[in-house]
Amino acid sequence: MPPKTPPRRKPSLLARITHEREELQRAVEVMRDALRGLYRTQIPRMAAALAYRTIFGIVPTCVILLVVFGAIVSDTDIERGLGNILEYTKLNELVVDIAEENDTSFNFSFDFGQMPISTPGDVPSDAESSGERLEAWISELVTRIRSVPKKTIGFISAMILVYAAIGMLVEVERAFNHVFRCVTGRSWWTRVTLYWTMLTLGMLLLAATFIVGNRFRAWVIDVDTEGAFGWLRVNVLGFLATVAISATLLTIAYMRIPNTRVHLRPALIGAIVAAILWEAGKWGFTHYIAFSTNYARLYGSLALIPIFLLWVYVTWLTVLFGLQVAYAMQIVGTNGGRPQRSEDTGPLVAEPRLILTIASAIVQDFERGEPVTIGHVAETSGVPEPLAAIMVRALHEGGYLHEVAGDHDEPVYALSRSPSAIQCRDLVKSAMALVPYTSTGPLSAMRDAELAAFGDTTLDKFQEHSK
Repeated sequence: MPPKTPPRRKPSLLARITHEREELQRAVEVMRDALRGLYRTQIPRMAAALAYRTIFGIVPTCVILLVVFGAIVSDTDIERGLGNILEYTKLNELVVDIAEENDTSFNFSFDFGQMPISTPGDVPSDAESSGERLEAWISELVTRIRSVPKKTIGFISAMILVYAAIGMLVEVERAFNHVFRCVTGRSWWTRVTLYWTMLTLGMLLLAATFIVGNRFRAWVIDVDTEGAFGWLRVNVLGFLATVAISATLLTIAYMRIPNTRVHLRPALIGAIVAAILWEAGKWGFTHYIAFSTNYARLYGSLALIPIFLLWVYVTWLTVLFGLQVAYAMQIVGTNGGRPQRSEDTGPLVAEPRLILTIASAIVQDFERGEPVTIGHVAETSGVPEPLAAIMVRALHEGGYLHEVAGDHDEPVYALSRSPSAIQCRDLVKSAMALVPYTSTGPLSAMRDAELAAFGDTTLDKFQEHSK
């Protein structure tokens, strides 16, 4: 009989306390790095650019989506879906109280301590003539888009609509790539197919989540909701259902849009953080609009536009912060828990001999049958992804790597020759070629001596000595 394996001993109390303390320190480091990333990656600026792009491209995107879904669903379903989206984003609760014509009083104070003139979701009947809902404005915009005859949209107009819609999505991808330090973007063909898939499948997934969420809310309401416990249960479960919908959509976006490999756990944690902050932002924004009414005296009926623009900006700020949390989680997980180098400490400098470590990691990934991508190479070598991308570009430009077709969104590479036929000094020389100036004098002699010291060492021999 085979010997019995001894039962696993439970960790001691001291070990559990130490583990929990390390996890807490790691969480604090992640949040600290994410907060530093707000300004290091210029997230407020990118959120402002995305808000402008959203305003510019939302009408063309709506036209394309309505043309696609209008051919397979009824007008009633489209109206119901629009209502669900407005309710999900809380835009249906934003009301602008327009001052009467004979009301000339005006001041810039915000009466946060008093009751609002109109509470969210509860507008008095006499406010219909003096108040405007953002929901009605958006519904009217969609109705106008749907009433446009398809025959009036010519080829040039259709191309302009497609360009405006794709331009918004390209800006989103650039922002996501900037947060994740991606050096290169996708090809245009990959972008078009990815964007089309995200628009169509994303809307279908959004509709499915709305159906599940509505049924869940209906089930919660059908249960006994009397008393304080019932009210608390309805609100808490409704909040969790909305957070689950937002976290699901954001997790998919965080994993698919950046042109690199994003792990599920960091993407999910970042999505949950962004979803919770967004739900809190929706609550705070609607109550802010309800309590502060003097801005309507300044803008009048045009107050809908800055309100909508501000809400879009807050939304993108939250989404990008969640992505920054996901990046910090992934970097801390692959960098041994050490804090990531701050980009504002100076230019990115790469040691030319680092290319040998990158080339060895490429050989290891190839031998294990894993795709040779920048993300995989950075994970295998332990080198930060921006540095790995620089060295992979040097290998590709030097003719040591070929870009091959693959099922991944990011470029996949393969060695152009056997490791035994690649001289280490040639690899280092390719990395030195990235320096935008020519060495002269003693510095040039030192670099020549460094290259000569490699002798005839090939990449396979270097890899054997490194093991």
